[in-house]
Amino acid sequence: GFFYYLRTALQAGAAGRRATLPLFTPEYALGLPAFARNFFEAAGNALAPEAVLVFDDWQEVRDAAWLVECLLAATAALPPGVRIVVISREEPPAALAPLRARRALVQIGWEDLRLRPPETRAIVRLLGDPAACRGRAGRALALVSARYDARLVMGRLENAFEEVSEHRR
Repeated sequence: GFFYYLRTALQAGAAGRRATLPLFTPEYALGLPAFARNFFEAAGNALAPEAVLVFDDWQEVRDAAWLVECLLAATAALPPGVRIVVISREEPPAALAPLRARRALVQIGWEDLRLRPPETRAIVRLLGDPAACRGRAGRALALVSARYDARLVMGRLENAFEEVSEHRR
């Protein structure tokens, strides 16, 4: 299932690029790391130079060792400009330690994403409702909005990407 759906999504998003991606069949099961490396090398040819692959809800599959192997193969095989974002409610598995050691893995946690009260007030003022910033409503708004300011999250992801790129050079 994983490679089939990933292949389908990558081919749909290739938009004019050559997207000849191998199909995972049972005979590849014993050589998964090699298949994954070949798959992601081919995917790298099909993706835009600054593409971002997003794997959400990683905590649902984090104990699947084969998927960690695939992620390691992807980071080794994809071109330097292609980024991988893994979204999870849990810490990265220990098997990803080699990525952390090479500074190819940057973890952005809750504290990095959480809006502080002054940031929340500034956003509310921009939206035109300063009364919502006072008292208990302001604190509740800070908690609710802490996870959901996409501009802030994307800005912090971009900074993390730049940090990884600096260490890849």
